[in-house]
Amino acid sequence: MSLKRIISIIGAILVFVLLVKGLYYDTDLGYILEPSPISVTGCPLFVEAFISILFWPFIVYSVIEDLYDKVANRLSKKIKAK
Repeated sequence: MSLKRIISIIGAILVFVLLVKGLYYDTDLGYILEPSPISVTGCPLFVEAFISILFWPFIVYSVIEDLYDKVANRLSKKIKAK
């Protein structure tokens, strides 16, 4: 497994754990059945919490992977330029 993939997976797992902790243990949003007054979807808060827990780790994984590629390309260009 490459270093890029390991860093991306660790970042996604960290975001997943923090979302579960924040949405279920700290604020109890994951257990509320009524919709939020500022919600665009009208779904109960537990549905929105569940969707965010499933959605955000993949976004973080792709962002970290993309940033790793950009940093690696810039460093390789600087090393080749010297």
